[in-house]
Amino acid sequence: MIQECWTRIEPYIDLISLISVSKSCNKLRQLVVDDDSGEIKTSILTVPSILKDDCPYGPISEHGPRLLNMVHFPSLVKLDIAFPMIPLTNFIRPDENENTFPLALPILARKLEDANNLEIFRIDVDNVIDFEDGGRPQVAYNILKNNLIQCIKQTNKLRHLKISNCGGSVETYGKYSNAFFAAMVPVIQAGILSFETVDVEFGGDPVSSSDNPNALFDFLEAMFSLQNLKMMTVTSTIKSEGRGFFDSLVNVSRSIEEFPSKSLECVRLVVNACGATEEELLPLQLNQIFPLLYKNKALKELVVWLPSSCWNCNNIRELIRYAQVSSSSTLMIGLNGYKDDSGKLFSFMQNVVRDSDLAMLYLSGIGCLSDQYNSIKALGGEVSVDKEENGETICTFVYKRDEEKGDSKTIKAK
Repeated sequence: MIQECWTRIEPYIDLISLISVSKSCNKLRQLVVDDDSGEIKTSILTVPSILKDDCPYGPISEHGPRLLNMVHFPSLVKLDIAFPMIPLTNFIRPDENENTFPLALPILARKLEDANNLEIFRIDVDNVIDFEDGGRPQVAYNILKNNLIQCIKQTNKLRHLKISNCGGSVETYGKYSNAFFAAMVPVIQAGILSFETVDVEFGGDPVSSSDNPNALFDFLEAMFSLQNLKMMTVTSTIKSEGRGFFDSLVNVSRSIEEFPSKSLECVRLVVNACGATEEELLPLQLNQIFPLLYKNKALKELVVWLPSSCWNCNNIRELIRYAQVSSSSTLMIGLNGYKDDSGKLFSFMQNVVRDSDLAMLYLSGIGCLSDQYNSIKALGGEVSVDKEENGETICTFVYKRDEEKGDSKTIKAK
């Protein structure tokens, strides 16, 4: 009875509560404490990067380095870990302060050697990047790499990987660590048959271009080459022209020509502008990337979210082509205020409503004047106003085709 109840509630209990449970009755202790090591058994461990007053995992953030040593890693199925940027209280001596990174990252890297049941791994190294000048993170990156590869080769259970590599401080936000990407390339390659979901977020500029200069290209190439990938998300936060990321993306597209995975169902490409004016950002040529997707018959959803200056007539033309030849059923586009001066965007919307087989079209951040807005409303989808300023309207258009009747019905815009 206790075992059955525990299986249901264990995913909702944080590590601090587990420790308290382990000190209660013997039957509960047998459920949560490993007999040999004395470590706390849990299938899910989440360590957030930001300490919130109402966060149930707050104490883990405060004492992360010490608590990681108390976790029984062979029992972990899901591990979601970040490294707080604040100096943290020493778990043994509360009157002493220490930063979480020097202890927590090496402990994590070492203990992953035993994480043979791990299926979902998310790691956020945003706040570690500032320490790379001293060389300490690079050593831990390599240990982490070797142990993750060992886990993949031994059990082949690790299927979901999420990486955040996007500078933690105000000064470095919008950057990424070449060294971390370089360490993760062999991990991706080791999971070429096992990874089903890969989600990566990073800045647009490397911390040091001289170290591992091709790391971003190598990482993206390994990611795009996964043979059983079902869902892929690439998010870049850039504060300059973003040429390094865009060039890497285009070069990878040329290198592999098409996704080897025949199971790819969802692709998401998101570019956020941070600390850059729209004029500084150059267009991303979608006609050099979209052809990767045209032969994929399993693709159900494509999401492309770009700053307004990254859009142009050529990219809108590529959207038209995509809607005509792709097997995808859902297309979600973020325009971030792009103004349809040429009328090509409206033509694209008309084509989707009249002729396309798309089940849903979601266009966010359309910049238009009043007459253009009225024309969009007349298309028959759901239209919502995001912002009105100086006679211009920023709106969202959502069109959903009725699968049985073949015509449209509206859905609520988010």
